Amino acid sequence: MSGSRSPAVARRWKEVHVYNSRLVTFALALLIITVSPLSAQSHESRFELTEAFLTDWAHHPVRDVEVKLDCAGPVHPPKDDCEIHIGAQLSDPSISDFQNVVLEPPSVCDQTGTNVRSFINTFKDQDCVGRGFARVWPEHLTSGSGCSNPNHFMEVHPLQTLKCGNQQVLDATRQLRVVEGLGFKAATTVRLMMDLKLWVCEECQGAVNDSGLTAVEFDYCFGKSFDKNCTRPQASNFARFQVRVIRSTIRPKEGANLDGFATVIARVLPVDKDGKASGTRQQLLKLYALEGSDFYDKLLAMRGETGAVKTLDIIGIFSVDPFSVLKVIEKPDFPHGEWVSVPFPVSLVVFGEV
Repeated sequence: MSGSRSPAVARRWKEVHVYNSRLVTFALALLIITVSPLSAQSHESRFELTEAFLTDWAHHPVRDVEVKLDCAGPVHPPKDDCEIHIGAQLSDPSISDFQNVVLEPPSVCDQTGTNVRSFINTFKDQDCVGRGFARVWPEHLTSGSGCSNPNHFMEVHPLQTLKCGNQQVLDATRQLRVVEGLGFKAATTVRLMMDLKLWVCEECQGAVNDSGLTAVEFDYCFGKSFDKNCTRPQASNFARFQVRVIRSTIRPKEGANLDGFATVIARVLPVDKDGKASGTRQQLLKLYALEGSDFYDKLLAMRGETGAVKTLDIIGIFSVDPFSVLKVIEKPDFPHGEWVSVPFPVSLVVFGEV
């Protein structure tokens, strides 16, 4: 048989060669797309915090926040959270691109003898200091309404104390609990909130920063991946869970101290409106307990316990976990100008047991 090919065979051989070359090129391009970091065009900055504030926030989530008060809204009934919204503006404009912040003391509807709203509104336009959990959650980025609940993503929630000048306006340190009839979301909504996807980027705006302020930008969606199925619905806050804490993760450890809070990692199942746990596969969730609450005292008491772990029934509010974000941006190989995913971005601030 001759080693030469007929013209027809030669043409076919060339066609196969070209096809295979194109296939290899397509595969390499697909691989590059898969493994490359998401470009700035793939995401949009929804809100931002300065790196300095983010670092301090991660270590001090319970903190003083200096604000100028705007106004307080009506007291909500238990099914709507039993709180009051107090609109304010950050005194330090460097913290964020959203200057609005909302202060929310707990269990206000359960108090008697004082018109809380009228009293707080006497301090309108005054410089005040709210102390409590600095909560970041994209619930009202665009759905705010009125001076008591403007567009915002940061809250002091739960608010523990409020001081204006030398006057103590309120002290809700011992009010953090689950009041009778406190509302919470359905298990399907809770699972969607647990599926928060969060990305951060430093200097994604592309401008030369000579101010000394490094902006950390945030993008998010709720869903399994960054595609058309990951959307931005109205974010929800209150959730009820059956939890089994992992005692070895309780912080602070015995003999140590954190400033006003404790944390633990727990296995959790959402509880539905009928009061029953929904599903069988538990997820990991970081819980924050605030000093002054019964849950804080109970959690610290668990550090020395042994034997079977009890199942607790709790209600709390979702928040972005600041420490999860900090761990990402503090990595030595953290790339500037690129969007990076944040693992385990969701945490829960516990109000108490049901």
